[in-house]
Amino acid sequence: MISHWSGHLLVAVATLALLVGSGVPLPGAPNATFTAPLHAAAPTQLGIPPPPPPPPPAPAIVQTEGLAWIDLTHSGPGHAPPASAGSSLAYDAADAEWVEFGGCGVPRCPLNDTWVFRDGGWQNVTRGGPSPPARAGASMDYDANAQGILLFGGLGTSGALNDTWLFRDGLWTNETYLGNAPSSREEADLVFDPEPETNGSLLFGGCQAQLYPFPCFNDTWVWNPGAGWVELSAGAAPPARGGGMMAYDAADGYVVLFGGWYGCGLSICNDNDTWEYYSGQWWPVDPAGPVPSARDSGAMTFDAALGGVLLFGGLNESTLTDTNDSWEFSQGGWSELSTSQSPPGRDSVGLSVDSSDVPPLLFGGNEYPAGTPLNDTWVFEPALGAGISGAPAHAVEAGSTILLEVAVVGGSAPYAVTIDFGDGHDSAAAGPGPMFEFPATYDSVQNCTVRVNVTDSVGVNISATAPVTVMRGPSVQISTATVSGDVGVPAHFTGTPGNGSPLLLNYSWSFGDGTPPETGPIVSHIFSLAGPYAVELGANDAAGTPASTELLFVVAPNPTVTISATPTGPVVGVPLSFIANVSGGTAPFQYTWSFGDGASAGSPGPSHVYATSGTFQVQLWVNDSAGGSAHSVSTLSVAGSSSSGPGPSPGSGSTPIPSDYWIALGAVVGLTLVAAAVLLWKRPPRP
Repeated sequence: MISHWSGHLLVAVATLALLVGSGVPLPGAPNATFTAPLHAAAPTQLGIPPPPPPPPPAPAIVQTEGLAWIDLTHSGPGHAPPASAGSSLAYDAADAEWVEFGGCGVPRCPLNDTWVFRDGGWQNVTRGGPSPPARAGASMDYDANAQGILLFGGLGTSGALNDTWLFRDGLWTNETYLGNAPSSREEADLVFDPEPETNGSLLFGGCQAQLYPFPCFNDTWVWNPGAGWVELSAGAAPPARGGGMMAYDAADGYVVLFGGWYGCGLSICNDNDTWEYYSGQWWPVDPAGPVPSARDSGAMTFDAALGGVLLFGGLNESTLTDTNDSWEFSQGGWSELSTSQSPPGRDSVGLSVDSSDVPPLLFGGNEYPAGTPLNDTWVFEPALGAGISGAPAHAVEAGSTILLEVAVVGGSAPYAVTIDFGDGHDSAAAGPGPMFEFPATYDSVQNCTVRVNVTDSVGVNISATAPVTVMRGPSVQISTATVSGDVGVPAHFTGTPGNGSPLLLNYSWSFGDGTPPETGPIVSHIFSLAGPYAVELGANDAAGTPASTELLFVVAPNPTVTISATPTGPVVGVPLSFIANVSGGTAPFQYTWSFGDGASAGSPGPSHVYATSGTFQVQLWVNDSAGGSAHSVSTLSVAGSSSSGPGPSPGSGSTPIPSDYWIALGAVVGLTLVAAAVLLWKRPPRP
C-alpha cells in the first residue's frame, strides 16, 4: 500500500526498508504490509526534478510577548509514547488531560496505544478492553457535546478506515453503528465548531493515499452524539485535500483551514490557501500580508494566550523539506512569530485541538527527509519565571520574622511552589498566583541560601535562589498600600525600622527601572514601563550598621477600554447588551456609563433600552484600583421600531379625549369669569 504519511518515516533505515520492500508483515501488524511511498521517490526514479520552490515572502515578524516553545521531553523508557508519526492528539476538557493515540513507529507500524499527559508527564492507559484498531493519520478532537474524545478513520493495517470511536472516562466505545459515515480516508481535518450553524465536530476532506492516483475528498460532515455523521451542504467547499491544518478560532468565531496535499500526476502537491467556515458556508480568504509557505501535515490549534490560531511546521512537497516556523492567524491575516526556540522541523505531528485556556501541547511527528519518527513533547506558553523578594540584600536581624515573597510570571496557572529557607526548614504552597508569601524566622546568626522551585500546570519547572545573611543589627521594612500599580501613576512607599531595630538614618531607595536613587523615609515614584520591579531600600543605624530589604512591585500597562454591544443594528424598544472590554490596568475596576439619552449605569456589562430613534454618543469611564483611568466613546444609531408606525395626529379621532378633560376645562373657565366680576365690582368709579 502507498501512504502519504508513511513515506515520511525512516526510509533510510535498512531493516525497515527490507521489510517494506519485500512485503513482509511488520511486527505488531499481522497480515499487513506497508510499501515505500511513491511520491517521495518518483521524481528521482523518473528523472523528473521537482519544481523549484516559490520565492519566500518577506514575512512580518512579530514578537510573542513572552510566549515560547518549551521542551517537556523526559528521557528514559516509559516516560513518553513510542516515537511515531501520524499519531492523534487532543485535549480532553472533561478530564483535564491530553490524549494521544496511534501513529506509525519503527518497527511497529501502525500503533494502537493510548496515552494521556497530565501532571507534567505521560501515562500509558492502554487497556485490554475494546479500543480502536491500530492506525495512523486518524482524525481526533474533543467533542463538547459528547464530553469525550472523538476519533474517526485513519490508515489501518488493511487500508483506510471510516469507523468512529469515543474516549470518555478512560474507556473507548465504538460509535460506528450510528447512522451513515463518511467514506474511508486518512488525514482528514476534525475540529469542534460550537457555532449554532454547526454545533458539533466538523470533519472536512481526507485522502486515500494508499491508492493511485491518490483520491481525496472535499465533503463536509458534522457529528451528532446519538445520531452519527450528517453530511453538510457547505456551499463552494475548498478543493479536495488531505493533511490540511484546521482549527476553530475562538476569538473570531469561525473555523480556519490552511494548506494540505493532493495528488498531482505521479507525485504529491500542496498549496498555501486559507479558508474560513462560518454561518454554515466555506469562504476563501485572501490575506493582505504575508502567508506561510505551502505545506501539509503540520499542526494548528487555537491558543488563548496568543489570542489567535497557532500554526507550526509541516512538509513542503516541492522541496521535500520540513519546516519549524510558527505563525499566527488572527482577524483574517497571517503573522510569523518570533520565538526564542522552536521544536525541530517535522510533519505528521500531533497538536492538541482546543479552545480553552490550556496551552497547546505538541508531540512526535516525522523528520523529513531523514525519515526519523520523534517522541519529544513541547508546550507553547509564556516563559515561566520566578523571583524572590523580602530577603535583605545585606542582613536580617536574628530572631525577627521576614516575609519572603515569591512572584511567578508566565507559564500556565495553577502553580506549585516549594521553598527551602536554607536553615533546615521548608514550606510549600499552590494556587493561581502570581504572588506567594512565606514568613521566615532565622534564630541564629548564619549565612543561608533560599531556594524556590515552581512547577506550572503543564509540568514546566523553574528555580530561583536568594542569599540571606542573619546577623545582629538593624533591619528595615517597606510598607505600601498595594504591591501593584499602573504606568504613569505615582506609587507611594514608606521605610520604617524593623522590629527591635534602633532609629535608622540615610534612607536610600532604588526602584529597579534605571532611574537615580531617591532618599528619605517616605517617597513617591512613577514607573514609565510595565513589568515587575525590585524596589530596594537601604538604611543604617547611628553606628553605621547597614540594613536593607526589597519589595517586588508589579506595574501594569495603563488601562484601555473599548465598547461593544449586541445585537448589532439597534432598534427602539429592543434591549442592548453593552460590554466594557478592558485591557491593562489594575483590578478591580469601577465603571461609569452614559448612554447619550440621559441614562447611565455602573456595571461592566449593563443592558439598556432606547425609547426613541436617533444617533447617540455612548461614553464609558473606567477607573482602576491604582488610580489609572480610561475613557471610550462610541456613536450608536438607533432605528425606529419596525413593529409600530407614528402615533395618531391631533383631531384624527383615533384616540377619544377623556370626559374628565372637559369637566376640568369648564371649571377653569367658570372660576375665571367669577374672578373678573369681583374685580369689576370693587373697582372705584372714575371722577
